[in-house]
Parts: sequence; C-alpha cells; structure tokens
Amino acid sequence: MGVDRGAEAYDKRTSKAELLKQLGILRSRVAELEQAERTAREAKLRWEALLQNAPVGIGLATRQGQIIQANDAMLRMIGYSRAEMGQINLKDAYQDPSRREQLLKQLETYGFVTDFDAVLQCRCGSLYHASLAVRQLAFNGQDMLLTSATDVTRRKVAEEEVKSYQFIVESAQDAIFLKDAQSRYLIANQKTFEVFGLPAEQVLGKNDREIMRDAKTAEENMRADNLVFTTAQPLETTKRMVCAGDEERWFQTVKVPRLDGEGNVIGLVGIARDVTSAKRANDELAMYHARRAESERLASLGTLSATLAHQLAQPLTVIRMSLENTLATLDRTSVPGGVIEELNAGLRGVANAAGIADRFRRFARKSSEGSRGEVNLQSIAEGVIRLLDERAWRVHTVVRLEGMETLPPVHASETDMEQLFFVLVENAIDAADGKKNQQIVIRGTVQGEDIELRFTDNGCGIAPENLDKLFEAFFTTKSQNRRTGLGLCIARDIVARAGGRIWVESQPGEGSIFYVAMPIRGGVESEGESHGR
Repeated sequence: MGVDRGAEAYDKRTSKAELLKQLGILRSRVAELEQAERTAREAKLRWEALLQNAPVGIGLATRQGQIIQANDAMLRMIGYSRAEMGQINLKDAYQDPSRREQLLKQLETYGFVTDFDAVLQCRCGSLYHASLAVRQLAFNGQDMLLTSATDVTRRKVAEEEVKSYQFIVESAQDAIFLKDAQSRYLIANQKTFEVFGLPAEQVLGKNDREIMRDAKTAEENMRADNLVFTTAQPLETTKRMVCAGDEERWFQTVKVPRLDGEGNVIGLVGIARDVTSAKRANDELAMYHARRAESERLASLGTLSATLAHQLAQPLTVIRMSLENTLATLDRTSVPGGVIEELNAGLRGVANAAGIADRFRRFARKSSEGSRGEVNLQSIAEGVIRLLDERAWRVHTVVRLEGMETLPPVHASETDMEQLFFVLVENAIDAADGKKNQQIVIRGTVQGEDIELRFTDNGCGIAPENLDKLFEAFFTTKSQNRRTGLGLCIARDIVARAGGRIWVESQPGEGSIFYVAMPIRGGVESEGESHGR
C-alpha cells in the first residue's frame, strides 16, 4: 500500500516535469511564430513600401485586363485613384488595341515579355510611350499578369530628335564631322566618306595625315585645326582638295571649337561645303568682267577716236581749203618764194593731221568689228544668267526667261549678243532695291521679220530727266568708281550694228522695260536709234 502511494507520487512529479517541459517548448514555439509573424509583417511592409515607392508602375491584372493590385506609379500613369482601381480595364489604356493582342501572343509563346513598346492613353486623354515587362504567373488559382511599366516618353522624344538630326546630317550635301583634340575624326556623315572616297572604318579614329592623298592639304588642315584648338575661335577657310578619283575640288570649311563644362577645348565641329561650281562661276564671271572692261576701254578709245576724228575733220578741211585758196591767189602775184614755201609746208601739215584723224576713224571702226553668224539667243541668255545668278540671288532677285525657246537664230556677232544681254541683265540687277520678290523677265517674240526682246524688271526705275541721256557715252547714275558709263552706249552700238534699235520705258519706283528690236537676218550697220518712248 505504501509502495503504491510512493509510485503514485513519483508519477505525479514526472507528469508535472513533462508538462512543464512541453509548456516550455510550446512557449518557445509561440515566440518563434510571433517572431516569424513580425518578420513577415516587416518584410511585407518593406515590400509594400518598395512597391509603392518604385519609380516604375507595377501592377497585377487578369488576362482580361482587370487590375487586381497596382502601385501609386501605375495609378498615376493611367490616371486613376486607388479607390477607382476596380473600374480600370487595361484594354482601354492601349491607343492601339492590337498591340495588347500582340503582347498576349508573345506571353503564350514565351511566358514572359520584356522591353515591349506600347503607346498608352491616360484617363485624361494624353498619350505616353511605355516600355512593358510582363510575366505570366498563377495567383490564387488564377492566371495573372504581373506587369512593370516605365514611362519612356522623354526617351522616345529624344530618340526621335536624334533620328531627325541624323536624317538632316546624313541628307546634307555638305561634309559634316566631329574631331577630337588630336584632330581624329570621331563622327562623320556619309558625304564626308564620299569626299575622301573611303569607307567609314578607314576614316574614323584617324587624322587628315593618315587619310588624305595630298600631303600639303593634309598639313594645312592640321594647322587649321590647331589654330581652332589654341584660339578657341571659329575658323573659315576655302581651299583646294584632291578627292576620290584624284579629282580636284574646292571646299569652303567652317570649324567651330567644342568646349567641355569648364570651357576647355576638347575638339571641333566642322562643315565643309563643295564650292567648286560657285568658284568656277565666279572665276568665269571675273574673266568676263575683265573682258568686258577691256571691251569698254577699247570702246572708250573708239568713242574718243571717232569724236576726235569728227571734231578735227571740219576745221582741218577749212584750213586746207583756206591755204589752197591763198596759194592760188599768190600764184597771180609777186611774193617772196619763202612765203609760198611756208604755206606749202602748212598745207602738208594739214594733210598729215587729216591722215591722223582718218586713222583715228579707222581705229574706231575696227574696235567695233566682230565675226557674224547664226546666234541662238536662248543659249546666250541662259549663259549670262548662269554668270549673274549668284549676284542676282544676293539682292533677292530671280531672272527668268519667257518665249526665248521659240526664237529663230539671228545673224549677228555672238560676242556682241553676249555683251548686249550681259549689259541689260546686269543693269536690271543693279536696279534691284534689295526687297524680296524682285524679278527680271527676259521675253522674246517674233514680230514679222524682226525679233523683239524685252528686259523687264520691277526695280527702282529711272528718273524721267535721265531717260534721254541713258544711252550717251560716259553717262551713269551709278558711282563713278563702279561704272564707266559705257554699258548702255555699247548696247546701243551693238544693236545698231545688227540693224536694230533699242529704247526704254520706265516709271520711278515701279521698274523699267528695255526693248530691243533686231532683224532676224541681220542688217547694215547704221546709226542706232535710242529714245524713251
């Protein structure tokens, strides 16, 4: 009986100890669970904070487009509040619904999609570019789409601007390039490579010494680069260059220094324009001006010679006749022989002076002679326009032809016709007042057996008091150091030699019309008729 009570007491003590042990284990387990719960809750809060503060939009939606969860960035992008989230369907956010269909097809194939570009529409109606990353996953037994969206509108705009600039640069007919401080080409457009006749890989990363065929030009370019680097100032040059196929061409180049944030020169930007055609035209124009100046000098001498011969002819004739009459009278009287000898010497001197005057007259005639033949006036007009085109452009003037293609060839001096057109077109350009929409029209018509040319301008016009003097030698309304005053005088003489006439109509402030009428088959040289009509 006592043994049983002892065993019973022992069992109670053992059960109590086991119970306390189990209770301790339970408490420890509860503490672990509480800690795990706290950790999970903190992790949830951290992830929620991370999710809500993420700079990109993040959302969970069904395949049908119904949003289940979204962060603030996503809600801002689509323009809804969190309370309105249940009203949102992503199908409505796509500007082009077919883009969402393409997205879903890619998801079916790959299970995820990255860098998917789409144009989305905000609730307010504004559009923006978004880059989407979408993964398909199971959530609560349903197929869901986890999406992150980044607004890349600014990047897209910047990319489009870059593309526009690239298009402009690549479309330019000028060579455009970027060099570093060692004169190595970093970037260049296609025109630059065409000028060198080399592919991009043989140009980029190299300097002109390594690229150019002409060592002298390469050294000049390097010196010009160095001048830009040392002065930090733009530089403009015009020089000859040997291009692809050993063709020599002229380029006008502008180089501008590139500066870093502290104002240090780190390279240059260059633009080189092919001005070969313009230079040739300028050289040709300069040569033509030189020939014209020589012609005007000859014409001036011819005019002076003719005038001098004409003015001397009459008094010399009077002196000769007076001397001859005096000698005839003295033959009937008795006078010392020395007087007769002196008078005969005077008569010989008069004859000598008359011979000199005649030579002046022949010189004047010779200075205006030229070979004659069939002349295409349209071709002459087009050539003169090419010569004066840049000068006309500078004063905002357009020169155009009307009806010249219908004119038959005229029998005249080609040089004379060229000079006639040059004088009248240049005169019209000089009349331009620099305003926009100035024009010169050269119109040709056939009037019976004659050709009529009209040189019409809407320039400053001619004062009425100058009309009658316009074709006189040495008369000019321009600065004396710019004009000789022989241009229109020569034009009158040229038309006269062709058997025609020239006249002008003008209104001050409205413009002028110079008329030229010439026979198609040419005419006998005569005194030209010129007047205001």
